Amino acid sequence: MNILEQYVKNKQNPQLMIDLFKGEWSSIVPKVDSGGFADLFNDHRINLLASEIDQGFSNKSILELGPLEGGHSYMMSDMGAESVTSIESNSRAFIKCLIVKEILQMGNVNFLLGDFDKFLQTTNKKYDFVLASGVIYHCLNPIQVLSNISKVTDQIGIWSHYFDHEICNSIYKERFDYKGKLVLVNNFEARYFQLDYKESLNWSGFCGGPNPSTNWIEKSTWINFFNSLGFDFKIIAESLDHPNGPEFTAIATRKSGAK
Repeated sequence: MNILEQYVKNKQNPQLMIDLFKGEWSSIVPKVDSGGFADLFNDHRINLLASEIDQGFSNKSILELGPLEGGHSYMMSDMGAESVTSIESNSRAFIKCLIVKEILQMGNVNFLLGDFDKFLQTTNKKYDFVLASGVIYHCLNPIQVLSNISKVTDQIGIWSHYFDHEICNSIYKERFDYKGKLVLVNNFEARYFQLDYKESLNWSGFCGGPNPSTNWIEKSTWINFFNSLGFDFKIIAESLDHPNGPEFTAIATRKSGAK
């Protein structure tokens, strides 16, 4: 490599930063041409969650897990969050978040590079709200991650896919282990259904987890687990025809008196 090839000789403008990852953006980013396809900076799911929370995101300390390209971070920031701490483990996505922060001047957002579950395991900090959008179905041990989240907040906003044998088989075919395996996590029994990423790992804009495979859980497992923790689990939107599998948007809120 000739290091001089890494220099930019054009007049500075935000598009130059976006073009560092040309062809890799998933999000439609305001003020620039990212070439993305997902309207994550104007996401109806975040608006739905805000409508279910007392006073929305205003003046709340928020922990966001897996911000991807900062779209949801931007929305919560713009809705008046006191602070948004967003943890991203994909190093390329992390740099894209920093680019977006600079372009959109998100002063109350702090992007961190690292594994959010290791952060959850060690932090003593409490947050008013945790956003787990598009991340739990990318975890090898989703029940343990959800358990760790519950230790740092009393309210969790979730968007996730879940396992349904018939629907997942029609989409993913042999990529799933349809028998699943029983696991015991903190005295809670769940069945994990392994999904292999396979050829998806060959795209530099990959949006999944840090391992070659992940584990999905059934909708009933979601509900039963949060009930076991003493949380109300309210599904506020749901669809069976998402191209990547059945999905829901939900709020989990600790019941009064529950520890």
